[in-house]
Amino acid sequence: MVVKLSIANETESMPTVLEGFSKWRFWLSIGNTDGYWCIQPSDFNRPFHLICINRMFDLNNFAVRIGFASSLCGIVLLLGGCSSENVESPVQKLKLAEWEAPEPVVVELFAPGVVNSTWPEFGISFTASGDTAYFDRTIKDRSQLAIMRTVRLDGVWQNPEVAPFSGHFFDVDPFVVPGKGSGVFFSSRQIDPDRGGVYSFDHWFWSGQGEPIRLPRPLSSDGNEYFLTATLDGTLFFSSDRSSASDIYISRIIDGMRVDPEIVTIPNTESPGNPLVTPDGKTLVFQNDLFGASKIVFSCRTDSGWSEPLLLPRAINSAYVDFAPAMHPDGTFFFTSERPGMVTDVIPGQRPPGDIYTTNVNVNDFCGTL
Repeated sequence: MVVKLSIANETESMPTVLEGFSKWRFWLSIGNTDGYWCIQPSDFNRPFHLICINRMFDLNNFAVRIGFASSLCGIVLLLGGCSSENVESPVQKLKLAEWEAPEPVVVELFAPGVVNSTWPEFGISFTASGDTAYFDRTIKDRSQLAIMRTVRLDGVWQNPEVAPFSGHFFDVDPFVVPGKGSGVFFSSRQIDPDRGGVYSFDHWFWSGQGEPIRLPRPLSSDGNEYFLTATLDGTLFFSSDRSSASDIYISRIIDGMRVDPEIVTIPNTESPGNPLVTPDGKTLVFQNDLFGASKIVFSCRTDSGWSEPLLLPRAINSAYVDFAPAMHPDGTFFFTSERPGMVTDVIPGQRPPGDIYTTNVNVNDFCGTL
């Protein structure tokens, strides 16, 4: 079998999921196959590995990893070629199983012209009644971030306003306390007068009145904390880079005491984030960056731990960035995508604005059907 590797022409269009990872771009052919787009990861943790996707971008077969056995081959790789005898494992295809929805999946913009605008919106959370929603809105260059609030009157969502606790700092990822509570968790980067600078993104909580409070350590840290969600029994799930890598953390309440956060172990994941846990704690929906392609997956709690993730259907996981899973109190699944939506013409080289989407999928079916 012949393996050919060459540096890509700068005029050739690279798939969106690989843009921004590294300046090294390659075109790989294996035998007589169609070929793969490849990049060398910019973190360089594995200097003799490439991350590749099939030219046809099949989501069920969306990534391959090419491993090289020697540093000599790694040097030759950067110069433009490598022979087949130096290949440790020619192609190791990643195949994520896809969840089978009980009916064809329908995806629609949520409240276009009210919640969704030509500006980027992302991340949404609802009160228990389902008649108030909080979501993120930013301007086109993303230099300002605020949490918005909208209410539904007589079945119609009203024009949103900046939430009472937001608008002064970089505020993201609202999450309404499940059940009958009215408080809102969110992440914010605020001024730290004791350090003469700003906090990293930390968890904050607004009780529904007064000023929000910053959650104490160890829920907050010197790292960045994002996207906190909670179960009915008070267990918290959130994203953090406190250990230098991005992971999902869990903090339980045991014997009335809050336990220090620990990393959630989920098989076959890479840099997991944006965790959405169902109120009963049995289903965890999250963003999986396995091999550089960010997709929304879910895992089910079992007696032996969290199950192998399943990929959500292609109507949800597109060729664009899809993230920020959310659910309405009735279980309806929401998410954010940078696919063409309110803005259909995206300027090349600029990040597309995000939009919030609703679906006919119910989160409670994810693990209930397995």
